Amino acid sequence: MSSTSKEVVLTGGRRQIDCELLERRLREYFVEVRHDERELRLGPRFEGGWSINTFALGVGEDDLVVRFSHENHPLGTNAAREGYVMDRAVAAGVPAPRVIAIEDDIRWLGTPFTVYERVGGTAPNVWSRRSVRHLLASRPAEEILDQLIDAARRIATVPVPTQPAELPSMLGFTKSQYSVSADVQRWTALLAETSRPRPTLSAAARWLVANAPSSSEVVFQHHDFRLGNVLFDGEGRLTGVLDWEFSGAGDPLCDIGYAAQPYCLGKLLRTDPHLQLQPDPTSWILQRYQETSSTPLEASRLRYFLALGIFKMACALVISADQWWRGNGDYRDAWLELPILSLTEDLIVAIRGLS
Repeated sequence: MSSTSKEVVLTGGRRQIDCELLERRLREYFVEVRHDERELRLGPRFEGGWSINTFALGVGEDDLVVRFSHENHPLGTNAAREGYVMDRAVAAGVPAPRVIAIEDDIRWLGTPFTVYERVGGTAPNVWSRRSVRHLLASRPAEEILDQLIDAARRIATVPVPTQPAELPSMLGFTKSQYSVSADVQRWTALLAETSRPRPTLSAAARWLVANAPSSSEVVFQHHDFRLGNVLFDGEGRLTGVLDWEFSGAGDPLCDIGYAAQPYCLGKLLRTDPHLQLQPDPTSWILQRYQETSSTPLEASRLRYFLALGIFKMACALVISADQWWRGNGDYRDAWLELPILSLTEDLIVAIRGLS
């Protein structure tokens, strides 16, 4: 491969990609670096996430996935670092894809990347009644969410990174960096950089900082842990946890609070979630987690991390929606204003319940 070539795979951010060039560069990489001359075929792009580009990849008989982000990504996401984190997760017994290749050299794609095995299963679309109904046809909602809770506990056993270079993105914390208030302040700073005021979210941030609990224990957390980032097979068994680009140190309740928020369970504005649990799916998850914990947990502490999860999800969507307001996004960025409204409503309810 000519390292002086001016061709670039990423021609304009996370969505504008020269797929023919991407396939050619990956073929060259597998031949020159991995000494693998089997037929390579670039498959379709996986829709969904806004942080990292994800493509199906066939190499011989192997079904793989390649992940990479734009070199100037605003959140500093690095898909190679994500690969190192996934390796740690697999070694700790977390159901995550097995990593095949991690490449830090930007000559190949213009950015670091990771290749991993494609895990069988489907991530449920929690806002689609058909998708949720299909999942529940194989296993009751209680068993689905019990598996989610078990995966959250397994994630907390992954070794916590101690150096910033071990983290997949600038949003990941090392063990010495982490505190709940620092977590809120980092998202608040990103929110402040967007082009439109979000007074309700800003007020919520101040409340979250003022009422932040101390963390007696700091463990590894996924920080985007939810049903939409988990794969289930045709029998409703959890087969893999995806999308590790925000992971790092955190309070042990960060992931379960995030996963339990109404939006991540299918609520959008006043639409009832498709998971029918009493008194509601969010309360069910928090109560089950509390009941099955090895140490006593205060309900108010769990509810604080629920509010924190809602706030972080809202900020993440605002950052992406801001691309539309700046004239750089597309209709998918503009559509995010709808869930931002829903999340803001949920956040108000969560904070009022704690005040």
